[in-house]
Order: sequence, then C-alpha cells, then structure tokens
Amino acid sequence: MPSAPTPRALVDDGPATGDEPLDSFRRTVGIALVTLVVVCGALLGLNFFQGPELETATVDSAAVTTRPDQELRLFADQRVAEVDEAQVSVTPAADVTVSTADEVITVRFEDRLLYATDYTVTVESVTSLFVDQPTSFEHRFTTDPERMLYLDRSDPASTPDGLDAIVSTEVSGTDRSVEYEARRIQSFTVVGDLLAVVTLLDDGTNAITLVSRVDGAEERLVLPDAGIVDELEGSTESGRIAFVFSSTAQEGESDAAPEFSQVLYTVDLAGSHTPVAVPALDGSPLGVLGWVLEPAGSDGVARAIAQTFDETLLRVDLGGGSPPVPLGQYPALGRMSLDGEAVVVGDLYGSIELDLQTLEERRVPALAVDGELPFGGELQITGDDLERVQQVAIFDYDDGSFESYLVFDDGEQAGVLYQDPDGRGSLESFTVSPNGQFAAVSIIPDVAAGVTDGYLVDPQSTSVTTLVIDVATGAVVRSVDGFGVRW
Repeated sequence: MPSAPTPRALVDDGPATGDEPLDSFRRTVGIALVTLVVVCGALLGLNFFQGPELETATVDSAAVTTRPDQELRLFADQRVAEVDEAQVSVTPAADVTVSTADEVITVRFEDRLLYATDYTVTVESVTSLFVDQPTSFEHRFTTDPERMLYLDRSDPASTPDGLDAIVSTEVSGTDRSVEYEARRIQSFTVVGDLLAVVTLLDDGTNAITLVSRVDGAEERLVLPDAGIVDELEGSTESGRIAFVFSSTAQEGESDAAPEFSQVLYTVDLAGSHTPVAVPALDGSPLGVLGWVLEPAGSDGVARAIAQTFDETLLRVDLGGGSPPVPLGQYPALGRMSLDGEAVVVGDLYGSIELDLQTLEERRVPALAVDGELPFGGELQITGDDLERVQQVAIFDYDDGSFESYLVFDDGEQAGVLYQDPDGRGSLESFTVSPNGQFAAVSIIPDVAAGVTDGYLVDPQSTSVTTLVIDVATGAVVRSVDGFGVRW
C-alpha cells in the first residue's frame, strides 16, 4: 500500500541561500533600464519626427545699425537641411543672404538696419537632414537707438574765455551729456572710446588732443611742426585718424615757403601715436586739395581717396601697406557712398558716381524740385540707383536770388527734407547717419542777425543750429544748438 505524501510545510529544504533579495534587485534594475530606454527612445523618436526646434539666437543689436553684412545666427537643436533666401522673411523688410552649417542658420543683413526698431526674422519650412518634417523658426530683436555727438561753441562776445563742448545725445531723445570741454575747439572726430580734438592755440596754430571717453585721460599729439590742422577724420574699425596739415610761417620767416603745405597725415591709434605723412606716387609726402575716408572693409585696411594738386585722384592705403592707385583726373571730389563702394566726383557738367572697383562712371541727374530744375550741390549717395540726400539751389527769377533745399532723391523723384521757412536763414551743411535713416542739417536761422565766432578754420555763426530729420518722413526729430555732427 503506497505511503501518504508528506506535507510541504514539513519538508526540510535545507538552509536559505540568500539569493532572493539579489534576484529582486536585478529584476528592479532591469525594469528601470528597460523603462529608461523606452522613454529615451520615445523622446528621441518624438524629437526626430517633430523636426528641428530653435534653441537660441545671437545678433549684435548695435553693429547691425552701423555696419553692413552683420549676422543673425539661429541655433537649432539638430543638424538642419540647407535653407535658402526664399524661406526667410524680415519685418521691417531687409535684404539678406542665408547660409547653413550643421545646426546653425546664418542670416546676413546686406545693409544697415534702422535704429531703435523691432525686427522679426522668420524662417519657414526648416527640416532636419534626416526627416522631411518642416518647422518654422522665429526670432525677434530690437536694434539700439542712435547717439550722435556735436560741437557746441561758446559765444566769444559774451564769454571770451568760455569753454566749447563736445556733446553726446540720442537722436530722438532729450538727454544732453558733455563728453569734453576745452577752450576754442575747432573740430573733433570719434574713434571708438577715443575723441581726437583739434583746438586753436593762442598763437593761431592748432593742437590735436586724444581724449579717453572712458576716464577722461588726455594725450597731446606731437605734430610735425607748428601749423594748421584741417579735414580731420577717424575710423573706429581701423583705429586711425587722418588730417591735412600745413606749416605756418615762424617769426622772422614770413617770406619763407612753409615746410608742409596741405600734406595728408595719418596716426595709428593702436600704435605709436606718431603722425606719419601719407606717401605720394613718388614716395614724397602727399599734398592734397581734399580727401575722403573710406569705410574700413572686411580686411580692416584703412583707405582714403585723395585729390592731388593736379586734380588726380589717388586711392591710398593709410597704413602704407600698398602704393597709391590712380583713379583718374577730376576737378571735384565729393563724398563716399554709405556702402563704401563708390565716391562722388565732379566735372564741368555736374556730379558723377565713380565705382571704386570697376572705375565705371554714372552721371547723377538733376531731378525737378517743386516743378523747378535745381542746381545740384553737395550730395550723399545712400543706396542703389543713385538714391541720395542732396543740397540743391533753385534760382528765383523775380529777385535774382537762390533758395537752398535739402532733398531726398530716390532716383525717380526728389522730395524736400528742409527749406528755409521764411527766407531769412541759410542751409550750411549736412551729414547722413551711417544707415541713411537720418540727416543732420546745420542752419543759420537768421543770416542778417548772425555773428561769426571768429575761428580761423571753419568759422561758424554763434546762432548755428542742427536739425535732425527722418529721411523717410521728412519729420524733424531733434534740434540742437551746435554743428559738426558725428554719428
């Protein structure tokens, strides 16, 4: 007869091995790893099938208003397919070129942007290199407001030993900050954090002082001789100033020829701070009738266009790295275009745009202003198709006088930016902001009542006023007492 089964509880399986907790831990870790893999895979798959996303963007909100070819860089979270210009829109409108490299889309603005303006850049149909799942990128930024500096001279009749002031202000604001004061400031220019200031000394000669805009430290440059400084200009990009210098006759030498006569000098502010004469074709110091500074190119070389005494135009390297290049002979030399690609010259028949690369000429036509054909004067080319700001004069056949206007000419029609409201004033000069948005025009409100300040070089009426005009609308956005605006 078979025996009955022994109850399980009574069976002795021997001592416990201790593997149960370890097996449980292994099962927990395994489940966690599987879960993590599944979650990561799901996230990667979700990201993969959703297409790229914009992670961040960078743009220099100041440089985009002062220099062309500045970049907005858009960083995606994965490598993206090639993007072309048709996919990119900019509001307000701006011409751009686009390039793509791995996760970065680079939008290059061909021209300078407007000051203190909200911009939106949208890139449509952005896809990754792996999946054709389009998404859109959008980035918004605000450009910096524009500041300008100008010279406010004291009235020598009321304050003979008064201080002249170089003043900084926002174009559309009301603030007024004095950056430097000195007796008898003739002119100045700005090179980054430095001011180069020309003052009139008691003996009638000039001095150039470098002034730090950070801490006010001053340095007097050693000029080649006692003499007169004129046509001072500076370039922040190249870190240079240049000016025309002429010696003055010393005591007992009134019949002697000056050692230097209208010689173009340059100073490397990153170097020795020593004025160096720019060489002519034969290596001698270059004497000039006039000169204009080119905007520094991508190579950082400081170049200028100089007109010699025989009316030959030379393109010179202010750093001396290459010899002068003749551009032809012209009786008149005007201003550089804002993009730095052309210079205005003149002959007996009027103004000409001279392309600096091809030397091709385009005659600048005179367009009717208020139904009258004007006589063209100083002009600043601001864009394509000879778009320009220009000072013109219209002859009044009734009284035989001329009336001056500042106009904006888009190549098809000319609109008046400024004209004397009552016939008593005078339009003296103008300058245009680097992006072409504003024109600063210096006027004398009442010529008959004006009194000169008596400066030997660039004398001004004590009532000289500068109006800042929005070129697009013709609206006056600022008025200051002074002249010589630097942007």
